[in-house]
Amino acid sequence: MLKQLKFDFYKLVKSKTLLVFWILPILLILVNPVLSYVIQGGKSSVFAELNSSSSSLFLAIIVFAVLLTAKDFSSGYIKNIYSFSDKLCYILSKIIYFFAFCLIYLIAEFLINAFFNAITGVCLIYDAEFDKFTVGSFFLSTFTEALNGTAIGTLCCFLCVLFKKEYIVLIIVLLYLFVGNMGIYVAINTVIGHGFSIQTYTLFGFWPRFDYKNLFWEMIMPGVIVPVCYALVFGFFSWLVVKFRNV
Repeated sequence: MLKQLKFDFYKLVKSKTLLVFWILPILLILVNPVLSYVIQGGKSSVFAELNSSSSSLFLAIIVFAVLLTAKDFSSGYIKNIYSFSDKLCYILSKIIYFFAFCLIYLIAEFLINAFFNAITGVCLIYDAEFDKFTVGSFFLSTFTEALNGTAIGTLCCFLCVLFKKEYIVLIIVLLYLFVGNMGIYVAINTVIGHGFSIQTYTLFGFWPRFDYKNLFWEMIMPGVIVPVCYALVFGFFSWLVVKFRNV
């Protein structure tokens, strides 16, 4: 396992493609604070700003996961997996780095928002009087984002080992993210009826809602259990493909 983790880390710091990729997360993270604090002159706290704006984490993890996994096919490294590497460790290493990327991204998002908050004179991390959520609920929300991002990365990993081409996976996932998902959600909700919302149980449609009287069904189930299940399922199928498919 350690050997596989070291190899993936080597790719992250040595691959020219992945080094260029790091420009994308920085640009994505800068969008919201620049719009809010610089252009719109926002005065909200850092926590309130992050809580009210949609994170660009999902887009970043899609590109990161595809590049990290597909690089093994373009470099020919995947052939070594079939001869000597532990195929389960190969998949687990990817999932670990997906989760680490999500955490680092969300921490960087907080730090950059805090920086713009400070230089524009707001100097407010959390406003106990006006912010309509607790610090605990904010961190729980952040944790569910990281879990959802990890599950999305695992889905992309599965598609990469299935199709082998990064551009095919990017087209499929980005089309679903920006074009197809809402139509699918509406169709499913209409068929089931009775006020059912499939978005709550999808990786791209979930949005944390804090209801401490119903915390399990509003947050724990869709925000923790569902993404963990997605990661386990797609991780398992990724392992099956790598284990039994000829290169």
